[in-house]
Amino acid sequence: MEVDTGAAFSKISERTYHNYFPTTSLQPSDIALRTYSGETITTLGSLNSFKVMGPLLGWNWLEVICLNWNHIHNNVQPQAIDSLIGRFSSVFTDELGLFEGGSITIQTLPSAKHKFFKPCPQHGIITPVNFSSWAAPIVPVLKPDDSVRICGDYKVTVNTVLQVDTYPLPRIEDLFSMLTGGTLFFKLDLAHAYQQIALDEESRKLTTINTHKGLFQCNRLPFGITSASIFQLILETILANIPGVCVYLNDTLVSGIDEHDHKQTLFQVQSKLDSAGFTLKNAKCQFGLKSICYLVHVIDRHCLHPSPDRVKAMQEALERYSRKMPHGHGQKLKGKHFQRVKALLQSSSILVHYDSTKPLILSVDASAYGLGAVLIHQMTDGCDKPVSFASRSISQAENYSQIEKRHWRLY
Repeated sequence: MEVDTGAAFSKISERTYHNYFPTTSLQPSDIALRTYSGETITTLGSLNSFKVMGPLLGWNWLEVICLNWNHIHNNVQPQAIDSLIGRFSSVFTDELGLFEGGSITIQTLPSAKHKFFKPCPQHGIITPVNFSSWAAPIVPVLKPDDSVRICGDYKVTVNTVLQVDTYPLPRIEDLFSMLTGGTLFFKLDLAHAYQQIALDEESRKLTTINTHKGLFQCNRLPFGITSASIFQLILETILANIPGVCVYLNDTLVSGIDEHDHKQTLFQVQSKLDSAGFTLKNAKCQFGLKSICYLVHVIDRHCLHPSPDRVKAMQEALERYSRKMPHGHGQKLKGKHFQRVKALLQSSSILVHYDSTKPLILSVDASAYGLGAVLIHQMTDGCDKPVSFASRSISQAENYSQIEKRHWRLY
């Protein structure tokens, strides 16, 4: 028996019906069921019974069972995690850390000219100066914990003349492929993020900010500077060769196959960060979770789900757009096509984790307007699950035949 809180109805197979309800007559049903990919499921009828022995339990049965959801938790907090946190107390602190691998240099173009815009130091992050050839206006950013982060608006000063570090950010698909086989997850948050990286003396002059209390230069890598991609390079280098570790700027996600693997991986990560001088914000770290939100996806041992917050935001955007349409057009927009889009946004369509041991199927198609492809895993039970989707529109110049378009999509 599987429990699916996203399924509106409970379903059993014809074989299960004959095995457990041989004398019970089926009632006519006009309910239309569809798979996650839109195919219609033909039903034999409906059965009103509380003795269902079927494979899929939907939320209509959960309403009857009335589980006490307040006492069901998804958070696993092994005692071993607490001991590791205590052992690495120098890492799990809200204090600002300092990367011990040296300071970095911000390079400007040889033709760069000084730019100065007119409009209490803490932890040694900033230092007051009396004069500077560079000065950016400040941008205060309100953080979720109601504290204020002071950033420089460097797009009007040094960012325009930087020799930009082209180190690439990882693709989300590549990150998620590292989580295959993981059943427990923990997410680490570095305290003050970029500001744990020191700048050399010459680079500090480029990061000067102009405030109502005077000029201040940054001693640490500030938020808003284009060269901040060096932060990704440093973290990836430190945590390299540790399996199940995903690094995306300040968010680091680690997966473990079981509780023992979870503990061992956490120990390795903490040791590396401690040796490098980095510190973590304990209040924002999450440990031993069976599912976790990461990069606008909800991740568990089986697959990737769309983030509920993002789905809700898209639904609200569609509603606002329909209300702005002229009278009559808005009503048309709220018809079956609009409802179909909303239903897809709310669907439980999911992406499974890539697994090199499972067979792959590439399904492609093309229309007069666009190209589409789905990378599919053939699961052990014979069903197909999507790994990744890809699509793009076709320009007027790309006037190929239908067969050529489908072949083209393979590339």
